[in-house]
Amino acid sequence: MQLNQKIDYQYDYSFEDVVDEIGASGITSICRTINKFNRIMDDDNVSSKNRDLENLVKNDVALATEVLRIANSPLFRAVNKNSIDNIANAIVIIGWDTIYKVGMSLTVKGLVKTSKARTFANWLVNRSIMIAHISEIFLESLRPYNTALSKINSVYAYGLIHDIGAIGMLQVIDDYQQDVMAIKLSDDKKSWSDAEEVLYGYNHNIVGEHILLESQLPRSFSIVARYHHDSETALPINELIKISLVRLAQLALIDTHKFSEHEPFSSYKSIENTSLIREYDDLSEDIQEEFEQRLGLNAKIYNEIRSTKLTDDFLNKISQQF
Repeated sequence: MQLNQKIDYQYDYSFEDVVDEIGASGITSICRTINKFNRIMDDDNVSSKNRDLENLVKNDVALATEVLRIANSPLFRAVNKNSIDNIANAIVIIGWDTIYKVGMSLTVKGLVKTSKARTFANWLVNRSIMIAHISEIFLESLRPYNTALSKINSVYAYGLIHDIGAIGMLQVIDDYQQDVMAIKLSDDKKSWSDAEEVLYGYNHNIVGEHILLESQLPRSFSIVARYHHDSETALPINELIKISLVRLAQLALIDTHKFSEHEPFSSYKSIENTSLIREYDDLSEDIQEEFEQRLGLNAKIYNEIRSTKLTDDFLNKISQQF
C-alpha cells in the first residue's frame, strides 16, 4: 500500500454514511446524557440541583448502583457507620463533583458494550477519562496564575468526549484500528488524524464535531472535539483555553500501551517502567509557548503540578476506579 494513495475501500465509508451509522449506534443519546449532567452542575440553585441530580441517577440503574456502592465504600463508611440505601442521602454524602464525574464516565463507558472491538474501545474510553481528570487538575491548579481561567467552571466533560469521533469510527468501521496503525507504522511522522485522512478522506476530529453538533450540545463541545489536535487561534479566548487544557492533558499523558496492526484488538503490550506524565522539556517549544500564553503555564508550575497532583499513584487509582 502506498501512503499517498487512498485505499479502494475508503468509499465504503463515506463521511455521510459513517456519521449516520454512528448516530444510530446510540452515541447521540449518550452525548445528550452528558449534557444533562453538565446543565445540572451549572445550576446555581442548590435545591433544584439536588432534585435533578437525584432524578437523573434514579433513572439509570447502573449509575444508581455505582453511587450506592461508593457511598457504602470504606472511604465514606468511616464517617457514616450505617448502610446507605437512599440515593438522596448518597448524593449528600458523596458530593456533587464525584457523582458528576462518575455519572459521565459510566455513561461514556456504555459505548464499549456496543463496540465491535471492545479492548481498543475500552482503552480509548479509559484514556479519555484520564484526560478528563488531568485537564480538570490543570484548570484548578492554573487558576491562581491566570484570571481568565476563573470564568470556566469545569473542563471534565470536554476532556471526556474530546475523542468521541474516534470512538464512533471504531463503532462502525471494520478494522479501523489496524488500518490506522498500518499507516502510522509505515510512516511514524503521520499522526492518527493524518492516517485517517489517507484511509477515508476525513478524520475523527471532524466526525466528532459533527456528532456533537447533531447531539445539540453547546458549541464549545464540538469546538474542542474539532481542534484538540490543533493550535487554532481564530476563536474566542474562552474556547481557546478549553482547547488548550484538553490538549495539555492529552500531550502530558503518556500512552502506556502499544497496539500492532498485525494483532487482534485483544492483543496489546503494556510499556513497563514508564511514568504516566511527560516531562515538561519533552513538549516542543511551540507547544510550551501556546500553553504559556493561554494558560499561564511554565516549567516550574508544570513540574510542581506533576510532582504533587499528577503522580503515578493518583492516576493509577483513577484508572482502577473508573
